[in-house]
Amino acid sequence: MPECVERPHRHTLMPMGRPPFCPIRLPARDRAVEVGSNWCQGASRIVEPIPHIRVRGVRVYRGSMTSPLRTLVIFGAGGDLTARLLLPGIGQFLASERGEKIHLIGVGVDPLDEATWRSRVAASFNAGGAEGARVAGVVETTTYLQADVTEADDLRRILAQCSGIPVLYFALPPAVAIASCAALAKIELPAGTVLALEKPFGTDLRSAKALNRRLIGLVP
Repeated sequence: MPECVERPHRHTLMPMGRPPFCPIRLPARDRAVEVGSNWCQGASRIVEPIPHIRVRGVRVYRGSMTSPLRTLVIFGAGGDLTARLLLPGIGQFLASERGEKIHLIGVGVDPLDEATWRSRVAASFNAGGAEGARVAGVVETTTYLQADVTEADDLRRILAQCSGIPVLYFALPPAVAIASCAALAKIELPAGTVLALEKPFGTDLRSAKALNRRLIGLVP
């Protein structure tokens, strides 16, 4: 059994099925943890998990936690996995006892009017069995932005629409996520910004470690 380390206030992996406040301990030798049948590599430190969303294989980086999380931004909001997996999970969180009011922003490269986006969000929430005042409130206020998340100017425009601490969720292919993080390094992020990345993390072990270093630099 390899030695494990636990260092607070950096990031965590949150596989489906674990208690939302149970941190995962990472092997010190390889800095990797097995999530189901997949390996998320390149990890170096962990924090207490964010209770809002539990999605298999997600890695979360955060800055300071002096303010509540209020705006969830989904990069790649038009994707199939967002509709089938991520949005139903968000709806279930909103409907749960741990739920709280958030502002949801979807971001994608394709044009999409607000009514169509809200209809998609509502359908995904319904598919997850989510209902209640918080669920309805998010559907009524959610917005969609057409943007290229690999461009610094577009990222500034997205962040300008956020209230409170922005949570940036990367529902993107690995190469696009890497390019987006490179663009984020060119702009000033709001204090406490949270970054959440889905597996696969990078395209191989080398790129995963490089991306990990980049992200720790973004939210020290």
